[in-house]
Amino acid sequence: MPEKKAFVLVRVPKSGSTSLQRVFASVCPHATIFDAPETSHTVSRGVTFYERLRNTRRRWRHFMGERGAWTEAGFWKAINRQAADGDIIAGHICYGEPQLPEFDLSYVTLLRDPRERILSNYNYDRVGYSKRSGLRRAYATGQLKASGGTFLDYLHYLADADRRAIQPATLYVLGDEGRAAADPFAFLRARYFHFGVVERMDLFATTLGDKLGRQAEAAWRNRTPERKHAALSAEEARMIEQIFPHDLELYERTRDWVLKGE
Repeated sequence: MPEKKAFVLVRVPKSGSTSLQRVFASVCPHATIFDAPETSHTVSRGVTFYERLRNTRRRWRHFMGERGAWTEAGFWKAINRQAADGDIIAGHICYGEPQLPEFDLSYVTLLRDPRERILSNYNYDRVGYSKRSGLRRAYATGQLKASGGTFLDYLHYLADADRRAIQPATLYVLGDEGRAAADPFAFLRARYFHFGVVERMDLFATTLGDKLGRQAEAAWRNRTPERKHAALSAEEARMIEQIFPHDLELYERTRDWVLKGE
């Protein structure tokens, strides 16, 4: 049995993941945080060949620049050597991905209503698209190009294209093992040290502080500077529910459990 413990923050994109890391750092101020890049599981698939090359280069620079590693496996080996008891590993990573045999890992995550999450993703992509020059916009493809239209256009793209352009929240939270489980919510309850929903960050922080015997910061804000589209129509909400049904089910069961204070 490993003698050292580490916390793994599974940061689901556009789900308060920056605030998740800030809250956890507030209760573990002396812990070192090891930031993990996108992994081979979580990197976007619905992009051009050029964008895939850029993603590969960015990930390699993180492996090498942060840990002196050539590969993803080498990155985890380096953290396994360098981390100390009580340290934190955080990133857009899946449950079960950190290969740290010397550590007992405690997983933590936040979920967000998938309807709000995808709307936030659209606004984020839209900001990136609007910052491009006219020529660069002309060469935009895939999800980024779709964000140049209406939110409904964006949803039709997600419905018709490779849906891994925006990864399901369940991919991150459950990993390969959890997504194969008969009851994903039961898996979440059994395997995670702590979890919550973005809409009740106050409860997330309070109960985390109670578990660790310290006071936690509960602040949360949406980092996207501009919300081009602020509210969902019935049709838009229905499309998101159809595209991400498993995310919706896991979120709603988690939210209900959190609100009951169980």
